[in-house]
Amino acid sequence: MLKSLADEMGLVQIVRGPTRGECLLDLCLMDLTDCIAKIGNQMLDHRCIEISMPIPVPKQVIVQRQVYLHVLQLRFPP
Repeated sequence: MLKSLADEMGLVQIVRGPTRGECLLDLCLMDLTDCIAKIGNQMLDHRCIEISMPIPVPKQVIVQRQVYLHVLQLRFPP
C-alpha cells in the first residue's frame, strides 16, 4: 500500500541500506532528483540517516545607494 501510494505521488525511496539491525525500517521518500541518503552511526537501536539535497544558495547582491543629507534635514509643516 505504501509503495503504490509513493508511486502514485511520484516519490522515490532513497535509503538503500539497513537502518535497524539488518532491516531497512527508516524510509525517506523524495520527489527531488539527485538526493543522496547516507547511513551513519547507530543511535540507540537505529542508525542515523543524513540526507543531502542539491539546493542552490541564493546569491546576495549588494546595492549601493546615495543618501542626500540635506533632504533628511528638511522640516515639513504639520
